[in-house]
Amino acid sequence: MLSPKEKPYADIVVLLCRPKPDGTTYPDAQAVKEAYDYVERAKSRIFAEQLAGTDLGSVGLSAELLEQERKQTRDLRRLQARHRVGAEPQKYDWGPNMAEAEEKLRRLQEKISETGARGREYVALRQASPLDYDGVRVVLTDIENTDEAASIMGDGATPRPRIVLAEYFTTDEEVLLFICRSDFGTPRFHRFDVTQKDLWQWRRMVFEELEHPSDWNLSKWQTQLGPLIEPIARWSEEGDTVWSSPRRSAPATIARPEGKWSLPHRAQCCLLHA
Repeated sequence: MLSPKEKPYADIVVLLCRPKPDGTTYPDAQAVKEAYDYVERAKSRIFAEQLAGTDLGSVGLSAELLEQERKQTRDLRRLQARHRVGAEPQKYDWGPNMAEAEEKLRRLQEKISETGARGREYVALRQASPLDYDGVRVVLTDIENTDEAASIMGDGATPRPRIVLAEYFTTDEEVLLFICRSDFGTPRFHRFDVTQKDLWQWRRMVFEELEHPSDWNLSKWQTQLGPLIEPIARWSEEGDTVWSSPRRSAPATIARPEGKWSLPHRAQCCLLHA
């Protein structure tokens, strides 16, 4: 099940990815881009909160500023907890206090950032803002242009290797796939009528209930789950590096498109745990 903090993001993603009014299955491209941004927020929500309260080390940082930050963070969390649990529903006079505490913490983190590269890194980790699609494109472009990436393909006359990022987002009723590339202005979107229950049944059967590999009905597995990675074949070419980011048991690294090439044999594949 989705955690309570993920559920609102998932609902927004589903709404943005609805079919267009004319009945076509592909939603508006800009809506797909916005939906992808919410996918990233949903995946990073809990992790971002953990970073906000984690000891990130003090080497190269002002001990005085860090102590002030810890105190202001504790004060803000107490304020949030008190009014989340015990505030009267009709009483909103705590709003200015919350805004003031947040502003004080923001100004202090600016001071920490101004101390140098270590301070900027510390604050970036503390704030832990997820990348949007444009940010992801920048990251893909930077990685594709590294010397290490170029060395994979040989001399400079050879095209640099391209990265294809396949991000899966699983809801209770369907699986959504966003294909991201540095040359795509918006993600390519695909929807599959595979429920969360279907995925968990396959996962339980393959990883918990099988006593011998020969008991695995591979043909049935591929018939139902093979379509999940067919779009990756459409948007990638030989020599590409495919990054697969599954979510809630989307089994993209095992399925194989029926009658087509196997992804691991045609492209370098990396599994990113989300």
